[in-house]
Amino acid sequence: MSSHTTISPSDLSPASKKHYRSIVAQYVLSPYQVGLLTEICRQRDIANEAWKVIKGGTTYTTSTGVRRVVPEIGIQRQALALQARLLTQLNLKGTPRSQEEGEEYVNSLADQLRAEPLSEEAKRQRARAEVERELEESQR
Repeated sequence: MSSHTTISPSDLSPASKKHYRSIVAQYVLSPYQVGLLTEICRQRDIANEAWKVIKGGTTYTTSTGVRRVVPEIGIQRQALALQARLLTQLNLKGTPRSQEEGEEYVNSLADQLRAEPLSEEAKRQRARAEVERELEESQR
C-alpha cells in the first residue's frame, strides 16, 4: 500500500484504525458498509477496554461486603454480540480489490473527506456519473 493513509474515524484506537484502513483498502464498500465498519471498530474498542478490566478479576466487593460481578462483563458481551451482528450485515463476500484499486480508492476517499461540501447540482452530477459507470461495468 502507498504511504498515503486512509482517513479513519478519529475516535478509534490505533489498532482499530489500522483494521479499518486495511478493510477499506481491500474491499469496495458502499457508504452503508463504511458506516457498519466504523461501528464494528467502535464495538471492538469497547470490548477490548472492557476486557482490560475483566483481566483484573470478574468480581469486586462493595463497601458493605457484598461480592458483585464487574459490569464490564455485560459491556463486553453486548459489544461482542453487536459486533457479530454488524459483521454479518457488512457481508464482505466477493473479490477484494487489487492493491492498485485499493490505493486509488483510499486516495479518492481521502480527497472526498477533504473536499468542500457539494452543491445539490454537483451531487446530482456525481450520482449520474456513478450510475453511468455502474451501467458500463455491468454491460462488460
